[in-house]
Amino acid sequence: DLKAKADGTISQAVFDVVAKSGADTPLQASGAWTPQGGSARGRIDLGASRLTQRLEKMFGAEASFNIDGKKATADGLSALTLDVRAENLSLQARGLADLAKRRTGPDGLAFSARIGALKRIVSIPQMGQGLADGVFKLEKGGFSVEGTADVADLELLGYRLKRAKGPALVRWADGELEIKAQATTSGGGGSGLLAVLGANPKASFEGARVKGGRFLIRSARIDAPNLVVTGKGERGVLGGLSFDGEMKVASLGPVRPGAQGSVIAKWTASSFAGRPWAFTVDSRAANFATGYAEIDRLLGATPRLSGKASWNEGVLSVAEARLDGAAASATTSGKLGQGLSLDFGLDWTATGPFRAGPVEVTGKASGDGRIGGVLSAPRAELNANFDAIDLPSLPLTKARLSLVFARGANATDGTAALQAQSAYGQALGRTAFRFSPGGIELSELDVDAGGAKARGAMSLRNGLPATADVTVAIGPGAFIPQGQIKGSARLVDAPGGGAAQAVLNLTAQEISFGGWKVRTAAIKADGPLSRLPLSIDARGDAPNGRWRLGGSGELAQAGRAYDLTLNAAGRVGRTEIKTNEPAKLRFGDGPTQARLRLGIDKGRADIDADLGGATAMLRAELAGVALTAFNPDLDGDIDGAFNLRGQGETLGGDFTMRLSNARERGAKVEQSLDAKIHGDLTDSQLTIVADGDNRQGLNAEANLVLPVEASAKPLRLMINKKRGVQGRFSAQGEIKPLWNLLMGADRSLSGRINLQASLGGTLADPRLLGTATLDNGGFEDGQTGLRLRNVTLRSSMADNAIDVLQAIGEDGQGGSVSGAGRISLARDGVGSFKLDMKSFRLIDNDLASAVATGSASVNRSADGKIKLSGAVTLDRADVSAQTKTPAGVVAMDVVERNRPQDLDQGLQRRPTTGGMILDLDLKAPRRVFVRGRGLDVELSLDAHVGGTSLAPALSGVARVVRGEYDFAGKRFEFDDDGTVYLSSQLDRIRLDLSATRQDTSLTAVVQIKGTAAKPEITLTSKPELPSDEVLSQVLFGSSAAQLSPIEAAQLASALASLAGGGGFDVIGNLRSFARLDRLAFAESATGMTVAGGKYLTDDVYLEIIGGGREGPAAQVEWRIRRTLSLVSRIGGQNDAKLSVRWRKDY
Repeated sequence: DLKAKADGTISQAVFDVVAKSGADTPLQASGAWTPQGGSARGRIDLGASRLTQRLEKMFGAEASFNIDGKKATADGLSALTLDVRAENLSLQARGLADLAKRRTGPDGLAFSARIGALKRIVSIPQMGQGLADGVFKLEKGGFSVEGTADVADLELLGYRLKRAKGPALVRWADGELEIKAQATTSGGGGSGLLAVLGANPKASFEGARVKGGRFLIRSARIDAPNLVVTGKGERGVLGGLSFDGEMKVASLGPVRPGAQGSVIAKWTASSFAGRPWAFTVDSRAANFATGYAEIDRLLGATPRLSGKASWNEGVLSVAEARLDGAAASATTSGKLGQGLSLDFGLDWTATGPFRAGPVEVTGKASGDGRIGGVLSAPRAELNANFDAIDLPSLPLTKARLSLVFARGANATDGTAALQAQSAYGQALGRTAFRFSPGGIELSELDVDAGGAKARGAMSLRNGLPATADVTVAIGPGAFIPQGQIKGSARLVDAPGGGAAQAVLNLTAQEISFGGWKVRTAAIKADGPLSRLPLSIDARGDAPNGRWRLGGSGELAQAGRAYDLTLNAAGRVGRTEIKTNEPAKLRFGDGPTQARLRLGIDKGRADIDADLGGATAMLRAELAGVALTAFNPDLDGDIDGAFNLRGQGETLGGDFTMRLSNARERGAKVEQSLDAKIHGDLTDSQLTIVADGDNRQGLNAEANLVLPVEASAKPLRLMINKKRGVQGRFSAQGEIKPLWNLLMGADRSLSGRINLQASLGGTLADPRLLGTATLDNGGFEDGQTGLRLRNVTLRSSMADNAIDVLQAIGEDGQGGSVSGAGRISLARDGVGSFKLDMKSFRLIDNDLASAVATGSASVNRSADGKIKLSGAVTLDRADVSAQTKTPAGVVAMDVVERNRPQDLDQGLQRRPTTGGMILDLDLKAPRRVFVRGRGLDVELSLDAHVGGTSLAPALSGVARVVRGEYDFAGKRFEFDDDGTVYLSSQLDRIRLDLSATRQDTSLTAVVQIKGTAAKPEITLTSKPELPSDEVLSQVLFGSSAAQLSPIEAAQLASALASLAGGGGFDVIGNLRSFARLDRLAFAESATGMTVAGGKYLTDDVYLEIIGGGREGPAAQVEWRIRRTLSLVSRIGGQNDAKLSVRWRKDY
């Protein structure tokens, strides 16, 4: 509703104008005019209309104005005064003008403007207060504005300018707009890409909007000590516009710490015939670095950025932008639209390895993504595909990482999700994140990978956990081979800025690492993180026996370092261990330091360490420590001192050890060994001097100089196998004490040795010189049962080989082994040493025995290991199929409570790596016997043994020659096409056997399939009958429905055995107790009959029958052939019978 009222004449009047819109008054003005001049004043409500809402945001809700004019000159110019005021605007103008005729006086209108916050008018860059002073003139065909501008507090992309000031000219004439401006600045600084502008950059600009609406930049320039930007534009003959320029950055150092290098960028822009502006840019860097190691590896020293784009009606369209680096490239395209909206796509590829802390990503990676939203609130969705990610203990393949950067619920800044494959199945992880000062906060954390699960939330500040509430559950997988670890951790900031509080509750069960096993463990902590009390209680198994550990202490945090103080006591095997004073350990940021004062039974061990810094120090002293602490099979004491020290790439030190009464546990003191070992580490070599003797006349000496690679930072000490080595060693006397000390007690060697030798060459290719003899020797291997007696050895070492003149031994049961020839120590060397066996007992233990004849040769393989190859024929082998648990006994899971810890000790595991390489062919035409659990079978063998002597690998086949299978007291004959496919593991030995029994009424077949660890036994017949009917016919010659109760019990027992289960097998236990092959009970109208039989030989079966009306009887069956038997029977009533049985399938 608009009301306007004027009262007066054309030459003199007053007026009022009021605009109403509901309850709002958008406009209210009043004024008057006379022949001498006029005035007007009023206000405008900028928020009352949608058309002025943008002005309201820029200047405020309301604007007031006041204008006065008086006739001043004869040609009609008036003296004008203008005053406009709003919340964010103040404008005053004064001068001569005739607005009706669109002209001003010669001096124009002088104006002064102040804008309180330019950021309300222009969003990029951020600006504070703006001042402008100048003159406005109406000219022929247009106008001009000329003056100075002063802007404060400019900020863009982390760069700030305190002030920018300079002259400016804007002129509109004949449809063209001309702009000229210059600026000097002060107070510049900050970080980011614009930091190259420095403290006081200068700028100048000249441009024009030509007819047709196109804008031409005639010239532009920025001058700074570290930056020069120049640009020049022109209009072509045919009306096309162009703008070309160049930017030179002398140094990227101001961008951020670690950045360096120079950049030269060139661009061209053109527009023709009303078409959009088209841009091309090409920039190159030299000696480039960002300070981020991984980014610098990907981009290299000379990255290049190029692109093509266009500008039309406020929309920047990027056709293609490409970044090429040494190991990565990326391309993008899209639009920066009106309202600063973003719509860009992204594709990139890179070559690994990528490293981030302990994580390494190998191979090639690629990814894609999109950038949307608006420039003030962008949303980025990035996807990355990796061939492999090398996480500690959990290598990942085919990994896809998805990152979303966008504001979300709970003020999060985005989400991250990872999906990959591993050797333990799919690996998944996701979290929401929020950037915070000095760190990042993770929420909704959910990880499931490699058998480990973690859920909760945590925050990281300066790389350290600041708060946390996480639960973890780790099962068999990448981190532990078996068992489980469960627990929770809470870390909470204390109110008022006090010390953070931590609560930790962690338990572990049945975890194995090598020869060590943790049966149960519990770690608990509750208190301030600055001094956190904790306790530990753990126990398990070790190679030396059972172990346990209990203690309490305190964990203190000092910045990025932690100090652990612990009082503890425990036991390993038979050895008690305790801390004589609180153990101290410092770890985290900086070097790792430790001070341990341990009591080991009656001895002690003092250890001090300072590792990981510029210097390294390790010092240890042992006094009266029993050898049992290191090996439960040894007895005696050890005393010694160890010193290691160094700085940078230099590391030196020495050690001295004394062994007193060292011997195999249980051996006499007279057989013990006293020894002294001293070593010096200097000049990248380790010199070791050792000597020992015992009361039985053994004397041994060694002097070795070994090449080593050693440094203090990083701490490293390792023997170089490719550099020269020197040494001398000798031994005379009984070798057993020396062998047990050096080689362990799994294998035993005895006899009188005489050894004199020197060592040269390298450890990878050694050269030995000397002689070695052994007399009255003996050798035993407890695992295989191999025993050698009367061992005699004569050998010499020279010319990179060992010449064995004589090597003989006996097995004590008539067999012998002998060898002679040359063993080459050169890689792939050709040797002539052969080992001949004659009826030699290779294996003799509870599971098997084997006697073999054949030959083998010993040489050195290409990888430097000793290799045994040859062909051996088994004269006879006997394998037991019996198990420790009798048939019919049910296996039960038993939990023992309050079991004494020392009741049983852990067994030392035999190593499975190293040893002699095996390449042996085993053959046996027959006489390989397998007996037990109803089996009595003879096999032939065609096998190969590979692997090593510590981990042999068996392959090949064994075929049935003849044999029988006793099932439920009845004999089944094995078919001669049965085969067993061999392996070193029971679950990989595959069975393909069948055994047949022929009776007058049917033929029954037992088929044995599956594996040796889990055989599958099925029973079939001809004619085809159910399993219970087949068994009933085989056992009793009648149907299952006609059986007596005791016969039904026998049938049930046989069915249970067929199913592979156990139970209370009355008949089977009675048969085993009586040591019979068959025990049967029968009931008829004439009374109870009991029959028991046993195979006297493989072909002769004797059976005694008692009870019934006919009385006792004895029967002998001689199986002449599979289908022909001769049966003789003598009864209790002086009757005798001789019969012939003949079977034939039709």
